[in-house]
Amino acid sequence: MKRKKMRRAMVAIMVLAIVSASIIVVGAQEESSWVCWRETIAVDTVGNAQFEASYGPFSMSDYNDLCAFYKPNPEVAIRFLRSRGAIYEFDNVETPVFDDVARSINYNYDILGWAKIDEAYIGDIWEIELPADAVKAAQYQNFLVFVWSDSETLTISTTILPESATAISFDPDEHVISYVLPSVTGTGTPRIDPEIKYKEEVMSAMYKVYGIQDLEFWLAKTVVKNTGTVPIQDLKVSYKITEYVPDWTTPETYAKVVPGQTIVDLYYPCLPSGVTELTTKRPLELLVRIQYTVGAKTYEEIVRKRFELLGINSFVWSYLGPEESTGSWYDYFDNVWGLPVFVTTNEVTLNRFAKEATSGIGACLSDEAAVRAMEACYNTICARGIGYITEPSGYWAGGTGSQYIQYPKDTLDRNAGTCIDLAILYCAMCGAVGLNSYLMLIPGHAFPVIETPSGMYLYPIEMTGVPNTEFANASETGLKEYDEAYRGDYYELDLRLLWDKGVTPPW
Repeated sequence: MKRKKMRRAMVAIMVLAIVSASIIVVGAQEESSWVCWRETIAVDTVGNAQFEASYGPFSMSDYNDLCAFYKPNPEVAIRFLRSRGAIYEFDNVETPVFDDVARSINYNYDILGWAKIDEAYIGDIWEIELPADAVKAAQYQNFLVFVWSDSETLTISTTILPESATAISFDPDEHVISYVLPSVTGTGTPRIDPEIKYKEEVMSAMYKVYGIQDLEFWLAKTVVKNTGTVPIQDLKVSYKITEYVPDWTTPETYAKVVPGQTIVDLYYPCLPSGVTELTTKRPLELLVRIQYTVGAKTYEEIVRKRFELLGINSFVWSYLGPEESTGSWYDYFDNVWGLPVFVTTNEVTLNRFAKEATSGIGACLSDEAAVRAMEACYNTICARGIGYITEPSGYWAGGTGSQYIQYPKDTLDRNAGTCIDLAILYCAMCGAVGLNSYLMLIPGHAFPVIETPSGMYLYPIEMTGVPNTEFANASETGLKEYDEAYRGDYYELDLRLLWDKGVTPPW
């Protein structure tokens, strides 16, 4: 049974923005044109920004779909719409307003630390970093208008700098707005209020991912506010992890932090490959060192946080705590975009197993050959006697707890696996012979979806019938599940796209 693949443009509001707007499909819409994100950003004298934004207009069908998805939990719309939540610090987030007449959504929120001082001399030189494709469209005094776009969203961004700003400029090569404010001075005792946000459970399976800044999957976020009455200079935040990162990281230097200003610093650790040898969790300590100067005096503060480095088979469904999660199924499985780290197409045992299963079939030569390869992989799994085992109680509860997931080699060794283990095995086998594959997750279940070389057909396969169900029946059942999935909650993970982004297996 084969299904023609619908070529569809994903509207950004229906895409989970944890990595980028194109990584994880949360919902699919029919072909649609660009949607416009209009934002006005009022920057104050301490670098914080007040956002007023509107997203739309949407087509009527798209607007109805997103209302059905977001209106029950409107506060989650900000996080799904904008990836900035990972690297910036939100404040004063108001409930989004749905404008049924304009078919758009309106937002009001603040971002702390939007601008920072790059240099202090006669005046304080502030900088704001913009996306690499931002183009300045207009400027009038302290008003600057920029535009940029991706495949789905046109952004029109108006920045309003403080009235006292002078020497306003935009460097198109560095993508930076710079401006000068009168130099801030003061007297008194320096005081900072640091807040360390960190992941209490770190997945060794994703040790490569934590170190990639573009993925914004930081291990720690340090928010430092100057709560004193005197500016501080040369603020530095450095990190180390007992046993695995023994030396302090090289910190970014923040030239000057004026009273009331907030700095947000992120830690993307370069963990050693030795973490992949862990089979059980290990308690570790994260050390955060904050240094700064006032005049000729240097101040230092070290904050210690305990966390656990999990074994190589452990996966945390979500890092969203009770204060962030809306309780939706999507929030309980917020980390699923990391599952491709388990799909080890290049692992020796798996690769040999897949190549032997499809011997003589050029899977990538044609759609027909691809289907023969899919069937051969499935039949080989059945012939080996690999069976389905039910998940432990609470496995699909999601949330911040970790669960055990097998790599393909584990499933081959144990000759059994849960639905997600079998889906991962099948995706890995098909990937090893050159076919693009997807992991489909719905409440309480997971199954693989394989794409033919032409890109015109998708084959969803139900794996829980192995070893006794024939391929034709598994394909027919998978197709029904795939159709039903689009009428409810689901994640569809494009494995090749995620691998290209850096979400790669540990070996």
